[in-house]
Amino acid sequence: MNRRAKLLTGIIVVIFLNTTFFVANGKYLDTGTPNETSLLIHSLNIQTNLTVKIVKPIAGHLYFSDKEKAALALGGTRIFGKITIRIDASDNISKIEYVDIYVDDALKARLPGPYYEWMLDAPLFGRHTIKAVAHNTIGDNASDELTFNILCLGRLPKAPSSPEVGVATQSNTDGYNYYNYKDHVGDFVYNQLWYFNFLDDRGTSDPSDDIAGVAAYGLANPENLLTGGGLTNAFGMIIRDPAEGASFPLFSVNYDPTNPANFSASRTFESGPGPELQNPSGTIDVITPDHYHITGDVINGDKEIRWDLHYQRGLGQRWLPWVNWPVPKTLDVIPAWITYHMQMANAIVNGTYYVRDGTNETTYELVNTRGYHDGFYSEFVFSIFEWNWIDFKQDNLSVHLLYPHAPVYSCQDGWETCTPGNLRVVVNTSGEAKEYNFYRRCDLGKDEIAISYGALAVDPKYPAVKYPTSANVTAEDDAGNKLVLQWSLLRYMIVYFDVPDPFYDTVTFEIIASFSGMFYEASTGITVPIAGPGWSDWSGQAFPGQ
Repeated sequence: MNRRAKLLTGIIVVIFLNTTFFVANGKYLDTGTPNETSLLIHSLNIQTNLTVKIVKPIAGHLYFSDKEKAALALGGTRIFGKITIRIDASDNISKIEYVDIYVDDALKARLPGPYYEWMLDAPLFGRHTIKAVAHNTIGDNASDELTFNILCLGRLPKAPSSPEVGVATQSNTDGYNYYNYKDHVGDFVYNQLWYFNFLDDRGTSDPSDDIAGVAAYGLANPENLLTGGGLTNAFGMIIRDPAEGASFPLFSVNYDPTNPANFSASRTFESGPGPELQNPSGTIDVITPDHYHITGDVINGDKEIRWDLHYQRGLGQRWLPWVNWPVPKTLDVIPAWITYHMQMANAIVNGTYYVRDGTNETTYELVNTRGYHDGFYSEFVFSIFEWNWIDFKQDNLSVHLLYPHAPVYSCQDGWETCTPGNLRVVVNTSGEAKEYNFYRRCDLGKDEIAISYGALAVDPKYPAVKYPTSANVTAEDDAGNKLVLQWSLLRYMIVYFDVPDPFYDTVTFEIIASFSGMFYEASTGITVPIAGPGWSDWSGQAFPGQ
């Protein structure tokens, strides 16, 4: 090896094998001698017990595409691809107000909690330092630093300057859109979902007897490209009082969509002969654009969910809030996107929903029950999308929200504040339904929505995944229309998504919650009280850090 090659090798070894790790209470490092400062830090930490620690990445470990691979015998922290920066912060006397994340002394994110996570996925190479600074409500702060070596090409496209909210039609919502967007690049991760739910309060104000159910139809990789992972299936779920029977999700077997007997779907989703979607476990038949008839039967062992339901449009019109919205790249390289719609955000549901849980059989007769239908089609891996979703309805008002949360969308170019069409309120105060949309718009410099979460909990099956047990949502537009909404958890069901490597598995907490609050309509001066049961979702990685 010549001298130049040896020198280059030495530089690379130095870059990728060196690391430092540092903890300090940053507020009190400006004055005093080192010994005085150390004593002061020790004293103050005893008083406030304010602590902060970078728990991912771990010093001296190797990471590929956000996954820990090995401890490095020679030390140093090396990262290839994106990395989630995960922080633990606590103060048992005061309260954590927020945590700031810095890269090389440049502020990158301010995290109000309860999660303290941020994804570093902008282009970055070489040796860098990340610092987390926790601030409490009485003015103290503490910091933790980690120096690492990274090679990240970046996975996010630049956020569009002006989010597009589309005009919804049958074809650009429920229509089978694979061939309209086939590009011979990301087709192998094309997936589409047709989702329906209902929540029946059974005419009482007692939430203990409420029942909630889901019927859904899925499609992935319809031409079975590359991975051989093409599938179509159906899905059912029941959430109810344990005294009435078990609550559980149930997937059908996966069918090969390249077999015409296993899958067919209309590109227009207009009413026509036969169902507009069909697989061996269910059908969707469009009677009119305002009336769908859905059927399905999902069996697994001694459990079964079977449905025969009619969904008819209620308050408000269909909504297309995301149009080909660019999302994090597949495998950090392949451009990815999603189109998301709420076809019937407010539906009136009639029909039967049969449940066999292995012990009991129950047929629920739904009569003018509140329901909901949405869906999406995309070229991206569904599991990387982490969100908080709300579906609440009462006779004169509905609230619907789709809000991506950290770490996936806390990224470059103001991505999190550019997500279009996040929240819609439909209200009828004068005999006519009116729609109010609230946005996060980076092009207009506005962020009309704020969400904070209450106490976190964990489920024994997935102890590393925390989910909120309550939330507060506020939204206000330039005209003065204002939403104040709270929810608290009543029941939940976990849905696990087992995704092939190298993508990470996710879990979704399907939450039935008690909602309260109010909506103020500026044009009329009317305040509409909000009260009753509704849905909320929370998703996250099933096994963070693995």
